[in-house]
Amino acid sequence: MTPAEKVKNIIEVVNASPLPPRVSLWQQLVADFRRKNLKHRLAPDVAIKNLTKILHVNPHYAKAYTTRGMWFTHIGDYEKAIIDLTQALRIEPCNDTNYIYRAGIRGDINDYSGAIEDYTEAIRCNPKSFQAYFGRGVAHYLRNDKLSALNDYSQAIQLNPKYTPAYHNRGAIHSENGDYDAAIADYTKSIRFKSTANEALAYQNRGNAYLEKGDFDSAIADYTHAARILPQSSAEAYANRGDAYKQKGDLDNAIADYTTAIRISSEDFMAFNNRGIAYKQKGDLESALADYTTALHLNPHLAVTYSNRGLTLNEMGERDRGLVDLNRALELDPNNAKFYSNRGIIRADLGDIDGAIADYETALQINPNYAPAYNNRGNARKDKGDLESAFADFNESIRLNPKLANPYRGLGDVYYEWGKWHDALDNYQMCLSLPLTFSDDKRIEAEKRVQELIEKLANQ
Repeated sequence: MTPAEKVKNIIEVVNASPLPPRVSLWQQLVADFRRKNLKHRLAPDVAIKNLTKILHVNPHYAKAYTTRGMWFTHIGDYEKAIIDLTQALRIEPCNDTNYIYRAGIRGDINDYSGAIEDYTEAIRCNPKSFQAYFGRGVAHYLRNDKLSALNDYSQAIQLNPKYTPAYHNRGAIHSENGDYDAAIADYTKSIRFKSTANEALAYQNRGNAYLEKGDFDSAIADYTHAARILPQSSAEAYANRGDAYKQKGDLDNAIADYTTAIRISSEDFMAFNNRGIAYKQKGDLESALADYTTALHLNPHLAVTYSNRGLTLNEMGERDRGLVDLNRALELDPNNAKFYSNRGIIRADLGDIDGAIADYETALQINPNYAPAYNNRGNARKDKGDLESAFADFNESIRLNPKLANPYRGLGDVYYEWGKWHDALDNYQMCLSLPLTFSDDKRIEAEKRVQELIEKLANQ
């Protein structure tokens, strides 16, 4: 029997059992219970014992069942909590708070359908309960019903326009759906209602949305606000700001922010991974390798870091070791287009051009919109002398992601081979104008080619 089935059975049994007869003379116990300020001063076992005494004298005291149920929840005894809250609902059949409490417990044991039933009953009892709409929205989201979740969060906001958790959650769904403008609008509204923790989270989330939009400066500003509001827990804000600087091409500031994040949280394996990426892009392969290795020490199942370290080892000339890392990445995540594409790079550098093309094509089968795989296949086809196919691949890569620098370099190479100097120059210059994802030596090659072409065109 699953936990959800067990809870449903408990509710049915409690609802089918007769209520005990009423007795009197219980007020003194209730007064004593309140006077001791039970929730804040007594241990859970003493609180439960005292509530049990009250219920022995008056088994019709719904609030005592509710309070004891919450204490059972506090100590993790969900079955007894469900029994008590169900009994409270039998005595007060339309108490929306008790339905919300019981829904929360059902959500905690992953019984999202049951939670939705209880939140719906709470709304029936109190149509103005924004907490019930919000809770039901969470349950819908956890069932992957984003549309219903959005509707419930919107209803919660309509009932309480200052309820920041609903803005946060609705904004998160908008971001997941790629509607970053709507997400930014929700986080902006949330920021208006200043609460230190919520305000910091809103800046973080809005920064993430700006980052996804490619508005790096706005993202950096928001992460900076988040770090200032909660400096004691700012590791994530610094790491995210590092991501924004890295994507902007400001590698020195990116490395500085990742280093700060690591100083605050020394076990942040993703900060090590991302700092490794920045070091690699700067051409500091030794530092990149050290960071990737530290990240894998902290998390040996981090597939993306095996992929990153594999590419770094490849650039260091240790191609066989790099191939081992890419194979490990694919063992951990066998349906990852990026990892196939990265393994193709190493196979190409090992001289296995056909094997590389096979990996790029597998990547494109998994994700037909993965622009780097088109770029990489274009490079392999160019190396085989198939310039027409390479030309088509580079153009498709640019169509899918016009901000990717590498395919412009590839197009520049093709135009150069064809003797089309103006077109070659335009593409090399476009490549160098974008944030670069290749090493300094390749950037220098592109810069030399630009200078060569300028001289060629000047002498025509």
